[in-house]
Amino acid sequence: MSRRHLFGLPASRQSRRLVLSLSAATILLWVGGSAILPMLPTYLRRHGSDPAIVGIVMASYFAASVVTQYPVGRLSDRVGRRPVVLGGLLVFAAGSVGFAVLTGALPAIAFRALQGVGAGSVTVASAATIGTEVDPAERGAAFGALYGSQMLALAVGPLVGSIAGEQRMDLLFLAAAVASVVAALPVLAVVPRVAVPRVAVPLGGPPSEGLEGLELEMLASGAPAGLGHLAEGRRFRPSPAFTGVLVVFAATGLLSGAYEACWTLLMTLRHATSFDVGLSWTLFALPFAVLSVPAGRLASRADRRLLVIGSLGCSAVFCAAYPLLHSVVLLLVFCSFEAVGSVVGTPAAVLVLTRTVPAQSQGAAQGSVETARTAATALAAAGSGALFGIDPVVPFAAVAVVVVVSCAGIARAWRALPGEVSATAAPAGAERPGRSGAAGKVAAMRPDVDGTVVEGTVVRGDGRGRQLGFPTANVETEELVELPDDGVYAGSVDLPDGSVHVAAISIGRRPTYYEKGALLLEAHLLDFDGDLYGQRVRVAVGDIVRGQLRFASAEELVAQIVADVADVRARSTGVAAREDVSEGRADHQA
Repeated sequence: MSRRHLFGLPASRQSRRLVLSLSAATILLWVGGSAILPMLPTYLRRHGSDPAIVGIVMASYFAASVVTQYPVGRLSDRVGRRPVVLGGLLVFAAGSVGFAVLTGALPAIAFRALQGVGAGSVTVASAATIGTEVDPAERGAAFGALYGSQMLALAVGPLVGSIAGEQRMDLLFLAAAVASVVAALPVLAVVPRVAVPRVAVPLGGPPSEGLEGLELEMLASGAPAGLGHLAEGRRFRPSPAFTGVLVVFAATGLLSGAYEACWTLLMTLRHATSFDVGLSWTLFALPFAVLSVPAGRLASRADRRLLVIGSLGCSAVFCAAYPLLHSVVLLLVFCSFEAVGSVVGTPAAVLVLTRTVPAQSQGAAQGSVETARTAATALAAAGSGALFGIDPVVPFAAVAVVVVVSCAGIARAWRALPGEVSATAAPAGAERPGRSGAAGKVAAMRPDVDGTVVEGTVVRGDGRGRQLGFPTANVETEELVELPDDGVYAGSVDLPDGSVHVAAISIGRRPTYYEKGALLLEAHLLDFDGDLYGQRVRVAVGDIVRGQLRFASAEELVAQIVADVADVRARSTGVAAREDVSEGRADHQA
C-alpha cells in the first residue's frame, strides 16, 4: 500500500497538492487564530475594557462571519476560489496587526470583526475549492483532511497561546498575522485562479421541461444541479437535500456554542484545574484530527445518511451525559470517545452538499451552511450561559434535544436521497496503437465487452443542452449503423484535432420529454468548450450506466442521476489512476 493511500490522499498529483496546500494554509491560519483566544479576554481587561465590552469584542467575530460568509461564497463563484482565500488570509492578518498596534474598545471590536471575516472567507472558499476541483470519489478524504487540519490547529494553538501570550500578547498578534501571510504561499502556488463557469437553469414549467438536458448536465458536472437549481447563473433554489445539510451544520453549531459557553464552567464546577480544562480540548481535538481523513474515506463509501444521523445522535448522547458526570477523569475520557463517534458527520454532510448543488453554486452553498453553523454557535453561546445559571444540566439537555429533533428532520429531508456513491471501477482496456499520455488513458476506458465505435457529423439539435449551459454534440450517423441499446453510457469522443475527451453519452428517444421521439446519439464532452458543428467525430461507447427511463418528476430523475454521475466520473478517473500506477511501475522496472 502506498503512503499516499495510507494517509487517504487523492491519487491524482494535482488533487493531492491542492488538498495539502489548503490543509497547510488552514493549519497556519487556525493555529495563529486559536493561539489568541485563551488570553484575549485578559488582554482586553488589562487595557481597560469592562466585561461587557469583552463580550462584544468576542461576539463581533461571529457576527462578522454570519454577515459575510454567504456573500463571500457567492463572490468565490464569480471571481474564483483563490482570490477569496487569499483575501481572507490578508484580512485576518490585517485584523491581527491592528490588535498589536492599537488599543481601545472600538478598535478591538473592528479588528476582531476583521478576523471573523477573514477566517470565514478562507473556510468557505477552501471547502468550495475541494467541492469543485477534487474528483467526487476522493472528496470525502479531502474534506476530512481540511476539517481535520482545523482540529489539529485547535489542539496546538490554545496551548501555544496560553504560554506565549502571558507576557507579550502583542508579539502573539504579530505572529498570528505572519502565519496568515505565510499561509498564502501554498495557496498562490497550487489553488487554481479561474472562476467557475456559471450556468442558467430554467426554473418552473412542467416537471419534464428540460430534464433531458439537465440529465446530461449532471452527468458532466460531477455536482448535479437538480437538488439545488441555479437561476440566471447566480442563485440556487434550496432543495430537501440542501436543507438537510443546512440543518446538520446548524446542529453542529449549537453543540459548539454550548460547549464554548458552558464546558469550562462545568469542568470548574467539577473541581478541574486549568490544565485539565486545556487537556479536555486537546483530547477531543487530537482524535478528531487523526481520524478525519479515514472518516472522510468512509463517507465516500458508506451510506452518508446513516453516518450523519449516527454522528449527530452520538454527539447528542454525550452532550446530555456530560453534566451527569461528577468525575473529571470520566469527562476527559468521554471527550475522546465523542470525537471518535462524531468525526464522520461533517465530511458526510459536505459530500451530500457537493453532489447535490452544481459546481457553479458551490461557493454560495458553502457560505450558506457555514453561516448557519456560525449563527447557531453564536446563539447557543449567548443562551447557554444563562441556562447554566439555572441548572448545569439545562443547557446540555436542551441542545441535545434540539439535535435529536434535527436528526428526524434530516432523515425526512434525505429520505429520497441515495446514501451511497457507486465507485465501480472501469474494466481495464488496452491502449490503442498510436496513442499515449492523456489521450491513451481516455481511450483505455473503452471496454472490450462492447467496443462500439461510431463515426458521424455533429449537427444542430433543439438546443436544450445549450440552454442549460452544457451543450451536447448531436452526432448524425449513417442509417445502417447499429447503435447499442437505448441508455446512458460512459464513453469518449475523438475530435479531428486528435484530442480525446471523456463524455457522457445518451442513446435513445428521450422518453421523459417526448412520447415518440427520434432516435438520437448525444454526447456531452466533459470539461470542453468549443464549437463542433459540422465536424466529423468518433464516439466510443463504453459501459452502460443505466437504461433510458421515463421519470414522473424532477426529484425522481435527480435521485437516480446522483448515482449516474459517480459512475461516469469514477470510470474515467479510475482508469487514469491505474494507468499512472502502471506507468510508474514500468519506469521503475526500466
